[in-house]
Amino acid sequence: MDDLKAKIERLLSEAVDCDMIGNLATDKEKRELFRKLALDLRRMAQDIEALIVLRKVADEQKST
Repeated sequence: MDDLKAKIERLLSEAVDCDMIGNLATDKEKRELFRKLALDLRRMAQDIEALIVLRKVADEQKST
């Protein structure tokens, strides 16, 4: 589970980097590309968080 949490942190960190790059980009297309990448990275992090919750619920059901 710790490996998944580490992946979440990395994805969120990369999303912040993409936001910064997007804010610095002078080209509109590049700005939009990096904003979209940041959004996609955050969605991936949310998906992993949801998997962690599902795994926890499944583990709890097995133990009962």
